[in-house]
Amino acid sequence: MRNGRLLLYWLRGPIRKGNTVASRLPSTVVQNISDRLISLRKVVPTEFARKPRSLTEIDRWKATEFRAFLLYFGPVVLSGFLPDFVYSHFMFLSASIRILASPKFCYKFNNYAHELLVSFVEQSKEIYGAEFIVYNVHALFHLAAGVKRFGPLDTFCAFPFENQLKHLKRLVRKISQPLPQIVRRITERRHFSIRCIPRNSRGNSVESGEHAGGPVPPGYQLAQQFMQLRISGIFLSLSNADNCIAVLHHGPMRVKILSK
Repeated sequence: MRNGRLLLYWLRGPIRKGNTVASRLPSTVVQNISDRLISLRKVVPTEFARKPRSLTEIDRWKATEFRAFLLYFGPVVLSGFLPDFVYSHFMFLSASIRILASPKFCYKFNNYAHELLVSFVEQSKEIYGAEFIVYNVHALFHLAAGVKRFGPLDTFCAFPFENQLKHLKRLVRKISQPLPQIVRRITERRHFSIRCIPRNSRGNSVESGEHAGGPVPPGYQLAQQFMQLRISGIFLSLSNADNCIAVLHHGPMRVKILSK
């Protein structure tokens, strides 16, 4: 991700003077940003593949972490710690990528996203120096056109391939002929796979962690109680003892409640 280049500049770049140029951030500022990132861990939903980590661990960040920083965490944790013109420049990239990744807005605001990316690239030379404009940064000029042709960014990004690599590597048992090994293992799995449907599955919802410990609203003492729910791709869990209650299903004979 291009924001990885920005982060590395803020952490390890040169120290520069001037009101229109970026410089390496002081260690105290880096620590404050890291503290903000860590504080978000307890409120990040399970839909995120990874929880935010400190900037001191940036060498071990995965691509999904850089993506989450650009789209979600960065605009929050960087506010107030970067010079205004540097923060605004970062937001050009964040907002444009957010638009181009959205199936709802990637076509409607495509031209606006392109303008933001052009401004980002053009200002990068002045703010970070000519050496900052590498091929990947220059390629941002063409990103909006790619979305017009192929759809939202997630439809042609490389994240699914990166995530699958670790699974493919585990299918290889010896050095010779790795590709035939992978093909055979995948073929076997497809041939012998058995789809297991959870017994608590009803329609598009799956409940788990059944218990009888409550609390429940008055009159619902005989309701089925669960601690976890997955519905329409969203996962809800009450394992943190927040005593939240939600009525999930109210049929003629049965009531289900999410409780802790």
